[in-house]
Amino acid sequence: MGWLSWERFLCETNCQAFPDRCLNHDLYASMAQRMVKDGYKAVGYTYVNIDDCWSLKERDRQTKALVPDPQRFPGSMKALADTIHGLGLDIGIYGDCGSKTCQLFPGQLAYYDRLDGNYYDLDAKTFAAWAIDSFKFDGCNLAVDKASQLCPPMGTALNKTGRPMLFSCSWPAYENDLNISTNWEQVVETCNLWRSYGDIEDSWTSVLSVIDMYVKNQDIIVKYHGPGHWFDPDQLVIGNFGLSRSEEEAQMSIWCIWSAPLYMSNDLRYIGESSSKILKNKWAIAVNQDKMGIFGLMVASADSIKIFVKPTLPLDDDGCPSYAIAYLYTKSMGDFRMVSYKIGQLIKTVHNKLAAASTEWRKWLHCSQRQGVRYKVIDLNDDGAVLDKGLGMESSLDLLVYPSGVRFVQLFAGPQRSYDSSDNLRNNSIPRSATRYFKG
Repeated sequence: MGWLSWERFLCETNCQAFPDRCLNHDLYASMAQRMVKDGYKAVGYTYVNIDDCWSLKERDRQTKALVPDPQRFPGSMKALADTIHGLGLDIGIYGDCGSKTCQLFPGQLAYYDRLDGNYYDLDAKTFAAWAIDSFKFDGCNLAVDKASQLCPPMGTALNKTGRPMLFSCSWPAYENDLNISTNWEQVVETCNLWRSYGDIEDSWTSVLSVIDMYVKNQDIIVKYHGPGHWFDPDQLVIGNFGLSRSEEEAQMSIWCIWSAPLYMSNDLRYIGESSSKILKNKWAIAVNQDKMGIFGLMVASADSIKIFVKPTLPLDDDGCPSYAIAYLYTKSMGDFRMVSYKIGQLIKTVHNKLAAASTEWRKWLHCSQRQGVRYKVIDLNDDGAVLDKGLGMESSLDLLVYPSGVRFVQLFAGPQRSYDSSDNLRNNSIPRSATRYFKG
């Protein structure tokens, strides 16, 4: 979880014309300050990530080291890292598994199609000396058909420094663009997270294109997605210009049910209160940060409605999980719709899909066959408001959903085990009672 500059600020380097929007020390420091002051750090956002365009266009002639632009980063990257670390946050930086980055700054390869003369060890040592915590490895100006040989050695170089650095990879996205098969076992072994699709843009159409791609490939994704190795559907564009409030809530909810990395790309200095609240929704974040880290699966789709289900902690006394459920209405015209699905069928479908993906999840096949179980239902986008206290397998989960919007709930079985912050990475205790109830 954190903040990344790319979608909002792209490669703006003209600080004279755009002093508040150019990529420089002050921009990243100000975002870090806002993350702390405005409560983003408190709910889990910790990384401040630099993207492309931070260096000079050429390496140092003598040492061949990367050189931060001295006008925009006058104290070098170590000074910025010290500022960000002083706020209790982490700093990420950007590079490329190619001869040039996407914006034609120096990459980590000397040649786009072979390893000889590469700068992997040199750059990894440089990043470690700057106290970098995360490294994004893009895939422009690269012989993509050789990516599986050319890119993984950078992970080895980072590990050799002895400094822990999150390794974010992008070559699977470039392989996808060219219909080249990805070696997912290798990616899981090498990377902590990875992109597998094109850049997101600030529009509902773009968000839906990411959702459609991930749904299309969910049978693969669920096998290789989990703690320490995550598919990254790209940045949260919440708080920018292109999404309505309901669309912002929808993106946040789907990214959370996917256990996706949550990297905001926006201007935290000017973000609206509604967008800020969505990004800091502790109920949704708790689902995102669930320790099991299961990728939520689409289990039904009809008439522009997509239904996602994700098993979460806590487990009940029968060893069965709780469930996060999202009803997504992708159409952007019309009025509210009442959506109704049988709880038992949703649970049965998700467990059948998970069992097909891994023998580990066959232990839950019995969970939809139990009699007498009753679920408390809370609204994750309404501060944990209780919607019902007694829905069973035979019951319908009936929710009003608005166009280009989502309903995001969680089901807890009772009687339950003790449920506290040890069950999730974030504290998601059983919520207070509430009267709001969206059921026909």
